[in-house]
Amino acid sequence: MLGWEKYPIALPHSVRWVDDVYNLGKRLEQNCECLFVSEPSKIQLEVSIQGIAKTVDISTITYLEEFLMMGDAVEDVRTKIFMISQRNAWTRLKISSEMFMMLCHFYRVFPKFLECVFRFSLKTCKTEEYFSGGCYRLVHEGEKLSSTIFQISYNIRYFKLGRSDMEDPWLSYQCSVYQNYSHQSNTSTWILINIPIETRCHLERLNSEGEGSSQSDHPMVMHLHLLLSCETNWSPYIGYLGGELSLMNQAISFPKRCTEFDIDISNSLSLALLRRKLEDASSLLSTNLDNASTLLEHADDMQQRGMVSRETNERFRSEVRQYQLRIRCHIRNVQKHICFSEVVHLLIFKIMDLRSGELLTKNSSSRDINKASASEKMAMISIAHESKVGSQNIKFLTLISLIYLPISLVTSFFGTQLLQFPGEGANIVVRKQTWIYVVITTSLVLCTSVFVQLWRRRERKLHHTPAEDSALV
Repeated sequence: MLGWEKYPIALPHSVRWVDDVYNLGKRLEQNCECLFVSEPSKIQLEVSIQGIAKTVDISTITYLEEFLMMGDAVEDVRTKIFMISQRNAWTRLKISSEMFMMLCHFYRVFPKFLECVFRFSLKTCKTEEYFSGGCYRLVHEGEKLSSTIFQISYNIRYFKLGRSDMEDPWLSYQCSVYQNYSHQSNTSTWILINIPIETRCHLERLNSEGEGSSQSDHPMVMHLHLLLSCETNWSPYIGYLGGELSLMNQAISFPKRCTEFDIDISNSLSLALLRRKLEDASSLLSTNLDNASTLLEHADDMQQRGMVSRETNERFRSEVRQYQLRIRCHIRNVQKHICFSEVVHLLIFKIMDLRSGELLTKNSSSRDINKASASEKMAMISIAHESKVGSQNIKFLTLISLIYLPISLVTSFFGTQLLQFPGEGANIVVRKQTWIYVVITTSLVLCTSVFVQLWRRRERKLHHTPAEDSALV
């Protein structure tokens, strides 16, 4: 097989038409390392063949080339489903870049399918920045109506319930679908990337039983099975988001004082995260609705070219419209939750605003009290300063009194009649009654000393406390 290394540049012009294949080829080369595995032990390409219950496992590029060439040599016109898996949203697709390009080149997969595949390399963090956008289709008309080829591809998101101990038990996955339908052989070639395990088993069973190959079956019926299986968990997931929103509402729904609400900035952040999940869900559901509309357009194209009967197409359209009604119902529920989350957001904002006002009022009262306390403190400091100045003055006066008191005593003694100064040159005469002065003075000093000691002992007894007794013990 030649030319597969140059996919998608080597495709015929009728297949690539207006696509910028050079830019797509460059992007494919740049994203090969983060899209596809390189270790042979990790390659896991499974093929389900119409009418065969067991799948074929292909793990090498040599085996893939032999499988494709063998089917082409014997003109195998059975429907084939190539299934490429992915361990989780963070890992690479379990196929090598060479095998992927060979597969796409052999079946002349139109380049728009690469836009769907590139979505698997855009996961850079836990949040979903990139959603499944675009449903691409191409009708390649041959020289005869029977040689017309219909190609269609799209991405679709679905949710699965993970571990219950996780903060958010619901996990988001994406899958990619490609179909190449040939009217001449009434068979299809499918490339399914990362579809749910339950859906893969169901599609394998349908293909082994030959559903979609008879004239009464629509060649796009497998799309319907895939859409319905991916829609199954939307209702419980939206119910989970609504339950989380109700819990937030219960925290603020009972009337009480603002200070009694257990609300802080973390509640506002949790609500913002929940609103983002709701908005993401609305975007994903709208994309799924667009995919269904494109499938209807593709089916109508088949009917207009006489590839399916009107009754078969109307039955298919009826089922797809029922799917669209369920998706629109999910969108209405999501929009209802988004509107309700806005009410909860306003209530949380109002409660936090009122609480901030009360705190400002309390802080203002505290500032007034602190200001009054500061004024009283300054007044006490002023009084203490004045008392200190007064005590220093009294201390100074007491010191002066202590200096002049002995002088006054001596002067008063010499001023009494107990001493006589006869004349000049004569000695001072001391009267005999001087002993009376000495006795009286000494007695007064002793009485005063005893009185002071008794007074101090009485003061100690009055100010004595039991704590001092225990300290002494």
